[in-house]
Amino acid sequence: MAWREAKSLARPLSFAIVILITTVVSNPSASAGTSTAVFQESVLGFDRSTTPSTSQMDDWGTNSPYFSAGVYVGGPNYSGDHSNLTSGWLTHVMFGGGFDWDLIPIWVPKQAPCLSFLGYSVMSTNTGTAFNQGGYAADSASTAAQAVGINPGAILYVDIEGYDIPGCTDEATSQAAVKHFVSGWTKEAHILGYSAGAYGSTCASHVTDWASVDYVINDLWGAYYNGTLSVWGLSCLDDGLWNGASDRRLHQYDGNVSEHWGSTTMTVDEDCENGLVAGPNYGTTDTEPSGGGQTEDNC
Repeated sequence: MAWREAKSLARPLSFAIVILITTVVSNPSASAGTSTAVFQESVLGFDRSTTPSTSQMDDWGTNSPYFSAGVYVGGPNYSGDHSNLTSGWLTHVMFGGGFDWDLIPIWVPKQAPCLSFLGYSVMSTNTGTAFNQGGYAADSASTAAQAVGINPGAILYVDIEGYDIPGCTDEATSQAAVKHFVSGWTKEAHILGYSAGAYGSTCASHVTDWASVDYVINDLWGAYYNGTLSVWGLSCLDDGLWNGASDRRLHQYDGNVSEHWGSTTMTVDEDCENGLVAGPNYGTTDTEPSGGGQTEDNC
């Protein structure tokens, strides 16, 4: 049985974090130490458009309060720099850097049709076509993820940017298209052996819609900048949704924050997680040591 570092013991007392004992959904076809699996956590994480270097990840692994990092595997609307994200990078940060990071894999697909005015590549207004485009997005995300070692058994998150904004016309048409796109994404991700997640502004992305489609995502990653380290009480999102043993949520509670840990400064978005992320697969049931301090579902 592999144990992850009791990282909370090295933290300032103001960052007491509870680590829940969890079961890995492993990928039996992948070799131990080179693939990924799914954990359920109640911890802090961060995400940023540029993949950090291994030295930055090592430094924050030792000195920051974070256990998970959001990494972009690509997509037609991804404009950051993920040149650091390779199979060697993943092996190092998950297994070789002194701290076993978990990852939040993100795909930036075609966006809501009404966001074309911002220069985005957008999905079709035809709901059937949008559904198929969601499936194609899952195919592409799976290919990109597996290229760096994020294999079936893990979770993939699709990034749906907020479109309930000034300048977005015919919002109802976009809303219908996005619902079908996310449903198509989920169906295909499950066929490919992944859990399906979706990120969006809890209000401007109309995330509640995603609970009433044919194929519902396993986990919701909601952006709502209230500074609260909890996945509950988010605007425009009922606490009864994605609230269960297999249907959970992440909360991006602040964004574009410059933080300094150890000798490394990075600008990140901050997340509280009580949901699924991609973690090390040791080929067996894995547990995480219990930490101390806060109650379940809070970070």
